[in-house]
Amino acid sequence: DKVGAYSYVGGRNDYLGYGRVNAARAVCQAAWPGLGSSPTSLDVLVSPGQPTTTRTISLTNPSRQPISWTANVSVGNSWLSLAPPTSGSVAYPATASLSLIINATGLSPGIYDGLVRVNGTSPCRNLQLDVPVRLQVVLLLRHAFLPLVRR
Repeated sequence: DKVGAYSYVGGRNDYLGYGRVNAARAVCQAAWPGLGSSPTSLDVLVSPGQPTTTRTISLTNPSRQPISWTANVSVGNSWLSLAPPTSGSVAYPATASLSLIINATGLSPGIYDGLVRVNGTSPCRNLQLDVPVRLQVVLLLRHAFLPLVRR
Protein backbone atom coordinates (compact mmCIF):
# COMPACT_ATOMS: atom_id res chain seq x y z
CA ASP A 1 0.00 0.00 0.00
CA LYS A 2 1.53 3.30 -1.05
CA VAL A 3 0.48 6.97 -1.05
CA GLY A 4 2.80 9.20 -3.04
CA ALA A 5 6.37 8.31 -2.11
CA TYR A 6 5.35 6.91 1.28
CA SER A 7 4.75 3.21 1.77
CA TYR A 8 2.27 2.00 4.39
CA VAL A 9 2.80 -1.24 6.23
CA GLY A 10 -0.12 -2.35 8.39
CA GLY A 11 -1.82 1.03 7.83
CA ARG A 12 1.19 3.03 9.09
CA ASN A 13 4.41 4.59 7.84
CA ASP A 14 7.31 6.32 9.64
CA TYR A 15 6.62 9.76 8.12
CA LEU A 16 2.81 10.15 8.34
CA GLY A 17 2.01 7.64 11.07
CA TYR A 18 -1.61 6.50 10.86
CA GLY A 19 -2.51 9.69 8.98
CA ARG A 20 -4.71 8.21 6.26
CA VAL A 21 -8.41 8.86 6.73
CA ASN A 22 -11.39 7.14 5.16
CA ALA A 23 -13.35 10.35 4.42
CA ALA A 24 -16.70 8.65 3.80
CA ARG A 25 -16.49 6.76 7.09
CA ALA A 26 -15.42 9.90 8.97
CA VAL A 27 -18.40 11.87 7.62
CA CYS A 28 -20.78 9.06 8.57
CA GLN A 29 -19.44 9.13 12.11
CA ALA A 30 -19.62 12.92 12.40
CA ALA A 31 -23.17 13.33 11.08
CA TRP A 32 -24.87 10.02 11.75
CA PRO A 33 -28.13 9.66 9.76
CA GLY A 34 -31.27 8.65 11.61
CA LEU A 35 -35.02 8.39 11.11
CA GLY A 36 -37.51 10.15 13.35
CA SER A 37 -41.20 10.95 13.16
CA SER A 38 -43.52 13.61 14.42
CA PRO A 39 -45.72 12.53 16.05
CA THR A 40 -44.00 9.38 17.29
CA SER A 41 -47.36 7.58 17.64
CA LEU A 42 -50.99 8.19 16.71
CA ASP A 43 -54.18 7.82 18.73
CA VAL A 44 -57.39 8.15 16.71
CA LEU A 45 -60.97 8.18 18.03
CA VAL A 46 -63.82 7.50 15.56
CA SER A 47 -67.41 6.30 15.44
CA PRO A 48 -68.44 3.42 13.13
CA GLY A 49 -70.32 5.71 10.72
CA GLN A 50 -67.56 8.29 10.47
CA PRO A 51 -66.01 8.69 7.02
CA THR A 52 -62.41 7.78 6.31
CA THR A 53 -59.92 9.75 8.38
CA THR A 54 -56.47 10.83 7.22
CA ARG A 55 -53.52 11.64 9.47
CA THR A 56 -50.07 12.84 8.44
CA ILE A 57 -46.72 11.94 9.92
CA SER A 58 -43.56 13.98 9.24
CA LEU A 59 -40.37 11.99 8.77
CA THR A 60 -37.10 13.63 9.80
CA ASN A 61 -33.38 12.97 9.49
CA PRO A 62 -30.89 14.92 11.66
CA SER A 63 -28.13 14.47 9.08
CA ARG A 64 -27.51 16.12 5.73
CA GLN A 65 -26.79 12.64 4.36
CA PRO A 66 -30.01 11.59 2.61
CA ILE A 67 -31.90 8.51 3.68
CA SER A 68 -34.00 6.63 1.15
CA TRP A 69 -37.11 5.32 2.90
CA THR A 70 -40.01 2.99 2.19
CA ALA A 71 -43.10 2.67 4.40
CA ASN A 72 -45.67 -0.11 4.78
CA VAL A 73 -48.41 -1.17 7.17
CA SER A 74 -47.14 -4.07 9.30
CA VAL A 75 -50.19 -4.46 11.56
CA GLY A 76 -53.76 -3.30 10.96
CA ASN A 77 -54.09 -3.88 7.22
CA SER A 78 -57.88 -4.21 7.45
CA TRP A 79 -58.40 -0.61 8.61
CA LEU A 80 -55.07 1.15 8.07
CA SER A 81 -53.42 2.00 4.75
CA LEU A 82 -50.94 4.49 3.31
CA ALA A 83 -51.53 7.08 0.61
CA PRO A 84 -48.87 7.59 -2.05
CA PRO A 85 -46.04 8.38 -1.90
CA THR A 86 -44.98 5.49 0.32
CA SER A 87 -41.28 6.00 -0.39
CA GLY A 88 -38.87 8.85 -0.85
CA SER A 89 -35.76 10.51 0.48
CA VAL A 90 -35.17 12.84 3.40
CA ALA A 91 -32.16 14.86 4.60
CA TYR A 92 -31.80 17.70 7.09
CA PRO A 93 -33.42 20.28 7.22
CA ALA A 94 -36.24 18.97 5.01
CA THR A 95 -39.00 16.64 6.15
CA ALA A 96 -41.02 14.03 4.28
CA SER A 97 -44.76 13.54 4.73
CA LEU A 98 -46.43 10.17 5.10
CA SER A 99 -50.26 10.07 4.97
CA LEU A 100 -52.12 7.36 6.87
CA ILE A 101 -55.69 6.47 5.87
CA ILE A 102 -57.91 5.10 8.63
CA ASN A 103 -61.19 3.43 7.64
CA ALA A 104 -63.39 2.18 10.50
CA THR A 105 -66.12 0.86 8.19
CA GLY A 106 -67.26 -2.56 9.38
CA LEU A 107 -65.32 -2.39 12.64
CA SER A 108 -67.19 -3.05 15.87
CA PRO A 109 -66.57 -0.78 18.87
CA GLY A 110 -63.23 -1.47 20.53
CA ILE A 111 -59.54 -0.70 20.42
CA TYR A 112 -57.43 -1.68 17.41
CA ASP A 113 -53.65 -1.49 17.31
CA GLY A 114 -51.70 -0.96 14.11
CA LEU A 115 -48.11 -0.39 13.11
CA VAL A 116 -46.51 1.54 10.27
CA ARG A 117 -42.93 0.50 9.58
CA VAL A 118 -40.51 2.81 7.80
CA ASN A 119 -37.30 1.22 6.50
CA GLY A 120 -34.46 3.52 5.54
CA THR A 121 -31.11 3.08 3.87
CA SER A 122 -28.12 5.39 3.75
CA PRO A 123 -24.49 4.95 2.76
CA CYS A 124 -23.68 4.48 6.46
CA ARG A 125 -26.33 2.10 7.74
CA ASN A 126 -29.81 0.65 7.45
CA LEU A 127 -32.55 2.07 9.66
CA GLN A 128 -36.00 1.04 10.88
CA LEU A 129 -38.68 3.23 12.44
CA ASP A 130 -41.94 1.87 13.85
CA VAL A 131 -44.90 4.22 14.34
CA PRO A 132 -47.68 2.69 16.49
CA VAL A 133 -51.26 3.61 15.59
CA ARG A 134 -54.12 3.05 18.04
CA LEU A 135 -57.68 3.27 16.75
CA GLN A 136 -60.55 3.47 19.20
CA VAL A 137 -64.01 2.91 17.71
CA VAL A 138 -66.84 4.15 19.96
CA LEU A 139 -70.60 4.01 19.41
CA LEU A 140 -71.24 7.68 19.99
CA LEU A 141 -68.99 10.71 19.87
CA ARG A 142 -70.27 13.82 21.59
CA HIS A 143 -68.84 17.24 21.02
CA ALA A 144 -68.73 19.69 23.89
CA PHE A 145 -68.26 23.32 22.97
CA LEU A 146 -66.82 25.37 25.79
CA PRO A 147 -66.77 29.16 25.82
CA LEU A 148 -63.46 30.97 25.57
CA VAL A 149 -63.01 33.35 28.48
CA ARG A 150 -60.40 36.07 28.23
CA ARG A 151 -59.23 38.41 30.94
